[in-house]
Amino acid sequence: MFSKFSLLAISLLASPLIYQISANSDPSTGHNWDRRPTQNWLDMHTPKVKTKAIQVSECAMNTRLHFPDIQVFAYFLVNHKIDHYHGCPYGDCHAYDVFPQFNETEAAYTDNHIFFWHNVGGEDGSGVKPISNPQTGVYGYEQSLSGKYIDGVAPATNEQKFHDSKYPPYKRISSTWHLWSEKDRQPTHSKTGASHPKCGRPCDPNKDPGEKAGSPDHYIPSPASDYSPPFGWVAKNSTEKKCAGNPPTTKNRGSQHGTAPPKASPTHSAKSKKKKSKSKKSNCKPAPPSQPSATSLLRREVSSTDKDPNGTLSKPQGRSKKGSCYELCQCIKTCKLCPEDCDEKCRNSHKSCNNPTCDD
Repeated sequence: MFSKFSLLAISLLASPLIYQISANSDPSTGHNWDRRPTQNWLDMHTPKVKTKAIQVSECAMNTRLHFPDIQVFAYFLVNHKIDHYHGCPYGDCHAYDVFPQFNETEAAYTDNHIFFWHNVGGEDGSGVKPISNPQTGVYGYEQSLSGKYIDGVAPATNEQKFHDSKYPPYKRISSTWHLWSEKDRQPTHSKTGASHPKCGRPCDPNKDPGEKAGSPDHYIPSPASDYSPPFGWVAKNSTEKKCAGNPPTTKNRGSQHGTAPPKASPTHSAKSKKKKSKSKKSNCKPAPPSQPSATSLLRREVSSTDKDPNGTLSKPQGRSKKGSCYELCQCIKTCKLCPEDCDEKCRNSHKSCNNPTCDD
C-alpha cells in the first residue's frame, strides 16, 4: 500500500526520499498532545517504521507495522514549514513496538505529539479529527490495505481495530507491557477548547485553513487562544514566555480537554470578579489572519464525492430566520466579549443548533 499523502507532502518538500508504506485503519486508543519521548528513550529505541511528511491524523488513525510486529506507540515530529496546508499539522511519524512510560516523556509545545495503541497509555482517544483532503480540508479516509484515499465517512468495515491482537505473539508480548497508571493518564494541559492539535509554533496563530467554503463537514479550526502549553513546558525565549505564559508543573494535572479554566472561588468579592472580567476582555487577541488556499500548492488525484454514499455526512444547518440557529447567530453578533468567549457563551446557550452558518 502506498501512502498517497506521504508521497504528496514529500514532493512538496522536494525531498529525494519516497517512503513506500502500508497501513491498517486502526485508531490509537490514547494520546498526549505536545509531548515527546525523552532523548534518552529515543537513543535506546529505534522505530520499526518511519513515515515522512504525513498528517498527524494519519499517524494517529493508522498502524504501520506488519506481522509479527505489534504497534503500541507512535511519535509525531511536526514540520512547521507546512503548517498552513489543509490537514495540518504535517510531519514525520515514527512507529514502535515498544512504548515509553510517562516519566520517559517530556513537554514539547506544538512540536511533537504521541499516540498509543492497545490501551497502554496516554489520555483517552486518538485526539485528532479525521484525515483530511489536502486540497479542500474535507474529511476522508484511506482504505485499509489498498491505501486509496476517499472523501467521506469511512464504512465500518474499513476499520480494523486491535487487528494485531489476533497475531500469535500478542498474548505473550502483551503480558510484558507495563501499562500507564491512572495518574499518568491524566490530561497534560490546564485547558484547551480544541479538538485537534494546533498548526503553528507557540506564539503563532493557528494556521489551520480548515475547509474550503461549501465543504460538507463544516470544520472550523480553533483559535490560538483555545490552546495552552502542556504542564512542565519551558519557554525557549522571552517571546515564547510572554505569549504562552508559564504552565504549572505536572503535579497539578487534572482538567480535561475541552473544558473551561477553573471558575473563581465563591469567596471572591464582586469587585474582584469584575476586575478579572475586565482584564480578560482587555486581553482579547486579534483573529488569526486568513491563510492562503492550499489548492494552488497541492496537486493530487483524489477519488471524491460531495457526500458519503450512505448519506451519513453531517451537514451544516442553514441560515434559518427563526429557531435556535437564528438566535445563536444573533447572540454572537451582539456579544461584547472576546470572539472566542462569545462563541463559547452563545453555543452553550443554544446547544440545539449544530454547525450553524451565520451571515456576516
